[in-house]
Amino acid sequence: MFRPLRPYQAAVDAAIAVLFALMALPFELRAATGSESGALGAWGALPVVFLLAAALGLRRFSPGLALGVAWLGAIVQMSFGRGPGFADIAIFAVLYATAAYGTRLVFWLGFSSVIVGSGTITVYLFRWAFLGSGGLSNIPTLIFVLLAALFALGLSWTAGALVRTALRARANRAAQSRAEEQTVAEQERTRIARDMHDIVAHSLAVIIAQSDGARYAAASDPEAQSTALGTISSTARSALSDVRLLLTQLRHSQAEGPQPTLADLEQLYAQVRAAGVELRVDVDPAPRGEVAASVQLSVYRILQ
Repeated sequence: MFRPLRPYQAAVDAAIAVLFALMALPFELRAATGSESGALGAWGALPVVFLLAAALGLRRFSPGLALGVAWLGAIVQMSFGRGPGFADIAIFAVLYATAAYGTRLVFWLGFSSVIVGSGTITVYLFRWAFLGSGGLSNIPTLIFVLLAALFALGLSWTAGALVRTALRARANRAAQSRAEEQTVAEQERTRIARDMHDIVAHSLAVIIAQSDGARYAAASDPEAQSTALGTISSTARSALSDVRLLLTQLRHSQAEGPQPTLADLEQLYAQVRAAGVELRVDVDPAPRGEVAASVQLSVYRILQ
């Protein structure tokens, strides 16, 4: 029933309602003074202006409540025998709000109010024609007033319906954009997790193998032990650097860090050879042209 509004929006609507009441009251009092109702019409101007100004102030906060208050103001206005006046301008804003911001029920209640209100205005203005003997002669005028009221009230409601459609389209675009951003972020997190797994798994495998080799060679070949410890140290440093790079990308997803390519394979081969393995690499067939960066990264991680 109530829509969340920002503080400045609520303040603006309240200020508009107060200014509208201050502007409408002199017009309504002047109209009442010159009418046949006299003092009764002047007293009737106060609740009418108050109710319609309240409906104007509530139109965005609660379109359904604003519509009910506007109908109450119209009923009070007719009960005092008052004709249309400056305060009735608020009805157009209320009908606009029911179509633009109201729930589905309020949306259709606003549309119904356009039809019922147009008929009520016509009947109220020409009630003397129905009671008199010359009612049939006023049918063209009645039809004209009815169509004019339908057009005026319906135009306000239609404008609100168009705004409602535009707001929904913008919300759908924003939701689609957020979904796409979340998909891209999830893919990036998956890629980083995969790279993290490859780096840690490779580095730990090398460290474990070198540690076992150094332990077995400790008694017979101290130099091999020293070489193995050096390989362990360089592998750990390289893994730490790669992990830091991935964590940097994870913290700052907008920054693209350098990724391994086919050109970095020689360094990987040298690391294996430094561990004492006689490694020979044959590439058959050789890649033609420039290989995509994603393919180069995949080849590097697999060989690693």
